[in-house]
Order: sequence, then structure tokens, then C-alpha cells
Amino acid sequence: MMKLLLLRIMHQKIFNFLLTTAKSQNHLRLYQIIKTIGPIEIPISRLKFQHYLIKTIVGQQISTKAAASIWKKVEAGIKQHQTSKNKDLQSILRSCGLSERKAQYALGVLDNTQLTSITKKKLKLMQPEIYTAMLLALKGIGPWTVEMSRIFYLGDEDIFSEGDYGIKAAHTRLFSTEQFSKEFYCKYAPYRTYLSLYLWRSLDFQI
Repeated sequence: MMKLLLLRIMHQKIFNFLLTTAKSQNHLRLYQIIKTIGPIEIPISRLKFQHYLIKTIVGQQISTKAAASIWKKVEAGIKQHQTSKNKDLQSILRSCGLSERKAQYALGVLDNTQLTSITKKKLKLMQPEIYTAMLLALKGIGPWTVEMSRIFYLGDEDIFSEGDYGIKAAHTRLFSTEQFSKEFYCKYAPYRTYLSLYLWRSLDFQI
């Protein structure tokens, strides 16, 4: 698994910035979480972009364990299709455990010539609105997937997913009397991706 990941290391100045901000905003529980965990890393996928998107589609609305198992089969199925004369990729994907709808979504990603030719470097240079529009044009891709791809594929340091269930749950635990909103965390820009990682990790703590 690790061969598919590249780790973007957090610089000490970013860690200090988040600590200082949490303290200055009187976010004391969050401050303690950040301090306890220490500097954190963004795990960045090294999959082909199309494969990364398909992996994300596979994981929609199922458990992490089930998603990992199905993705392993799907990845092998795609490779099998590329090296064999069997052109019925949809049947291969269905046999790997994908629903008919998800198989169609995966085929749409694989058949997209723009995605086939684009490099990670070009993706990083894209204007955010152009990048978002390109992905939202694909069936099966929504705003959450766009945000996760910016974090875990491009390594963008300032993404905050207002629609993410885990972030909402972490906010409720840490700030039970404060209304959840993106604006509540604006002081943590331009490092809200790292903030998100801390919020997700906070769900593992007894508070």
C-alpha cells in the first residue's frame, strides 16, 4: 500500500501556526489535540488520476474495509482488461463487486480522454474552478470527491470540506455550542487541509 503513497511532511512553522491559532481563538480542545498528535502528514496517492477517481467512487457509501477489498479486485480487473482481448470491461467491473451504476461511472472516467492525457503537474496548475468543473462533469463525482482529490491527490494544503461527515462530527465533539460552518475555521487558512487531518484524527480521542 505504501508504494502508492507519497507523504507531504508538515513544516514546523505550519504546526506552530495551527497551535498558535487554536490558542488565540480559544479553541482549547482542538489546541490540545494538535499538541498531542504533533506534526502530521498528508498521504498523497501516486495512482494514475483516473484510477484514483475510480477508487474514490468504489468507496462511496461502503465501509473502508469493503472498499479496500473491492478496489483491489477492480484494479486487477482493469489491468486484466488492458492485457487481454476481452473488451467487456463493464462485466469485469461487475464481477469485481461494483454495482451497475458504479461500473458505469468507472467506465466514464476511463473513457474520458482529457483525464487520460493530463499530468499531475498540469492538474496542480489548473485554476480551482476549472479543475472543479472538469470533475463535476463526470457522473459519480460530486463536490466531496473533488475536495478529497485536491487533498489526497494534489496535496493542496488549504482544503476544508464543509460537507464531510467526519469533520462535522469532530466539530460537534469539540465545539458543542458553536454552529458548524466553513467561516468558523477561516482563521486556519492557508493550512486548513492539515486542520482537517487533525479534526479527523480527533475522532479517535476520548474527549
